[in-house]
Amino acid sequence: MQRQFGVWEEFVCPKSRPTATTRSGATTMLLGSVIAVDNGTSITIVCIQNKEVIEHKLVLYGVTAPTIRDDYGWICKEFLRKTCIGQSVTVTIVKTDANGQEY
Repeated sequence: MQRQFGVWEEFVCPKSRPTATTRSGATTMLLGSVIAVDNGTSITIVCIQNKEVIEHKLVLYGVTAPTIRDDYGWICKEFLRKTCIGQSVTVTIVKTDANGQEY
């Protein structure tokens, strides 16, 4: 079994924490928990919507970081992972590109 770095394998979705998706104007707000960090600029969160667990892969808007192959790329990813993994977050989606990537 190959272990994948950046994924919080022991994650248990909390039942007492309120999570929902609401629409206000052109933006969407998500309440959830961070379960994975893909690189220095993108995270994966899990939300509960209508008794259904949904994962959202998000790119942090306005954040630039080196890629994993560049110098300090791995350090950026690990800093974001240590800071965010397992935390409750409120995310405002400000735009979605043509490929469906949420920012």
